[in-house]
Amino acid sequence: MKYKKRYEEQPGDCLFFKFSKGGVSMTNERLLTPDEVAERLAMSSKTVKDWLRSGKLKGVKLGKFWRVRPEDLDEFIRENIREGE
Repeated sequence: MKYKKRYEEQPGDCLFFKFSKGGVSMTNERLLTPDEVAERLAMSSKTVKDWLRSGKLKGVKLGKFWRVRPEDLDEFIRENIREGE
């Protein structure tokens, strides 16, 4: 699904138009920056950006900036968790 940025009140708080086959709708979801994702995972932001570029972690690119939906981060964690290793 493609997103187009409309405006930004505070860093990460964006209003987007969602483009899909069914039409266009707006959403005001809180998106995470790569730095916020890195902090939550105790990783470097470079690693997070590498995952975004490779498609390993789902993200939205707004111009030159990456953003991650919290539910995409949760899904990434669930898919990559290794217990007892």
